[in-house]
Amino acid sequence: MNFVNPMLNVATSQAVQVGGEILFGAVALIALGYCIRVARRQRKLWPLYLYAGSALNFLYEPFNNLLGHCAYPVIGQHTLITVFDQHIPIYIGLVYIFYFSLPVPLLVQRWEAGITKRQFWKDYIVLAVLVAAFEPMFIKFGWWLYHGGNQALAFTGFPMWWWFANPMCVFAVAAMVFLLRRYVFTSNRQAVLIVPLVPLTLFASHASAATPVFVAINQTTGDGWTTAASIVTIGISLLYVWIISKAVISTARPTPEPTDVTEHSGRVHSMT
Repeated sequence: MNFVNPMLNVATSQAVQVGGEILFGAVALIALGYCIRVARRQRKLWPLYLYAGSALNFLYEPFNNLLGHCAYPVIGQHTLITVFDQHIPIYIGLVYIFYFSLPVPLLVQRWEAGITKRQFWKDYIVLAVLVAAFEPMFIKFGWWLYHGGNQALAFTGFPMWWWFANPMCVFAVAAMVFLLRRYVFTSNRQAVLIVPLVPLTLFASHASAATPVFVAINQTTGDGWTTAASIVTIGISLLYVWIISKAVISTARPTPEPTDVTEHSGRVHSMT
């Protein structure tokens, strides 16, 4: 298994580091504004808990990079975290924030309002296209790199299996929030559990679907096995999305809001 980070001796400019922090930080602030808007409109805190959980998703990146052979230039980097010799820049932490906290509240609200099968899959396809279009420009300019000669189906520098796995895990987080609010939470205070469950859902959904690629890319030098593994990972990602669709489409209806209930003098008082 190859643990070598080929970007350890590659330099990055301060313009890239600061520019990335400003660019992605601005989008993260837009996402915060959107979450605040949804929270105020619904008078619920779950969008803010989702935002906080999204801010923890960077913890997955070192594992993801190590196993998927992705790396960032290290010399001159404004480093957020270093694990397994994987150096993660601050701007990627900001990417994780808006990557989830923008689409997830939108999806949850659409599902709660009721959604058809066609609408559900259209949303997934749109998100997959956005994911596929987002990274190639930054890869071209050296902000990050998918390295190794056995990266499969990497026509744009961004291997194709990511196009399907990344939007899948966004849908998985949205499904977690949607289903917990509908079937599990009986008190608004319980929504704070969303904070740790966001990164845990990311780990569980993305890493499990990507396991075939992670194994193949670290065991072979050619792209034959990784191509086959990529197809399997794409299939697993689509399977997960199909399962989510069954849960969401079959239950989509306005979500009853949880309340904190106390009983006094034979009467039940609801506190919202």
